[in-house]
Amino acid sequence: MKRLVTITLAALAASACGRESPPLAVSGGIAVLDAYATASAAPDVSALYFTVENRAAEADTMIAVSTSVGEATLHTVETRNGLSSMLAVERLPIPGGAEVRMRPGGYHVMLSALPSPLAAGDSIGVEATFVHAGTLRFRAPVMTYSDVVERLEQGAAGRR
Repeated sequence: MKRLVTITLAALAASACGRESPPLAVSGGIAVLDAYATASAAPDVSALYFTVENRAAEADTMIAVSTSVGEATLHTVETRNGLSSMLAVERLPIPGGAEVRMRPGGYHVMLSALPSPLAAGDSIGVEATFVHAGTLRFRAPVMTYSDVVERLEQGAAGRR
């Protein structure tokens, strides 16, 4: 019993020190990590962020995202002449041996037509579909925007 407690405490200490969290979903060479949705700033919209890691040598492509709430559309943010605009993206290439991090100001999933606002403490079901890996299903907790940004930064630091 004492050994089990020691191992458990060691595992908790390692995770608290910024070590990588386990994938939320894996299929083929694709793994999904660090998924978070923001609490709704407006009643019917939110954003979803996650990291896609391609552990295979062959590239894959995300071709669809859906959620258990509202409509989900893949977007990116482009800045031209000092003005930023959000653009819909049909496909998201995931190079072999690389990861793509969805973050504020970059790639993200826009959630719209929500039947009710998302609140911190909720969670949503997500399906991300890839050409080779198929559909990965996972859940994303809903947090305040500042908490999401903090968690995304912690997750990225743990994989450096």
